[in-house]
Amino acid sequence: MRLTTLFLVLAAAAAAVAFLYFRGEIQQPDNLYGIYESNGRTELKRIDVASIYSGRVEEYLVQEGDTVKKGQIIARLKDTQTKGRVNNAKASLAASESALMASGEQLAKIDSEIKALSEKVRLAKIELENARKLRKDNLIGQTELERRISALNQYTANLETARSSRQEAKWNMDRNSHLVEQNRAQLDMALDADSDMVITSPIDGYVEYTLTDPGSVIASGGRVAALLDPLDLTLDLFVPSQKVSNLSVGDEARIVIDGLDAVIPAKISFIATDAQFTPKFVETAEERAKLMFKVTLRISPELLKKHARLFNGGMPALGYVRFDPNAAWPATLAVKMPDRH
Repeated sequence: MRLTTLFLVLAAAAAAVAFLYFRGEIQQPDNLYGIYESNGRTELKRIDVASIYSGRVEEYLVQEGDTVKKGQIIARLKDTQTKGRVNNAKASLAASESALMASGEQLAKIDSEIKALSEKVRLAKIELENARKLRKDNLIGQTELERRISALNQYTANLETARSSRQEAKWNMDRNSHLVEQNRAQLDMALDADSDMVITSPIDGYVEYTLTDPGSVIASGGRVAALLDPLDLTLDLFVPSQKVSNLSVGDEARIVIDGLDAVIPAKISFIATDAQFTPKFVETAEERAKLMFKVTLRISPELLKKHARLFNGGMPALGYVRFDPNAAWPATLAVKMPDRH
């Protein structure tokens, strides 16, 4: 009976302490006053590299763990259809360019003919005018006058026919010019599709996984490799609601990575708007609290670039955020960069 009573008293006391701690009515240790600590694992941003078009993986030029540069070839895919489209587009473009050249030559020929006929019409008008004067003075016969009238009419009719032919030739040339532009655009699209069969890295980073094997056929949008961006490292914390309300995106933070003698400066880059239950892997003094908000800490790309080989995804770490803006960072959390790079 006494043991049962003692157990109930101790349980009630423990519950009261936990409740007061959760409510913030029991202070944390002096060196962390106004600062919240939580554990997590670092995470590098993963980028899935996929193919726009379907095709068969011909070869990989990288292996898992390799360092890659932006634009470096990761894999080559093969698709006979893309090659066929390129060849067909080239043939269509050559045919339309040839037709355009021929229509241009035809138009130039007609323009030359129109110029010559226009000159003949001009001279025929002058001759007819002179003939009328001569006929008036009875210096030539009526037959000669009619001959010159007939010549002018013939030249004028030929000129009108040439001008009609020019309109048709101009229409043909414009149509062929449009076809050349259309076929050139189709060739560019075909060449782009063919070049997209060569999969390149969009960033400077590391190959985490190759997601298929040479000889495998992937569908449009199929993933070829997963890359890690060494300049985008974050740590997710889960902060209780009564403390997260005092945090803002851009606030200072600290990260201490297990096995690394350093205190890394960071900033809050994300605060969840919706609460969630405390994840099982988070080991906090308030882990019985039901509602927690995810807060993401991010290390600057400049710092990561300087110490690229020290930071990896999945490293256990402690994160610290200052929920009291008047609190000072303790000496144990003063920024301390690692000696090695």
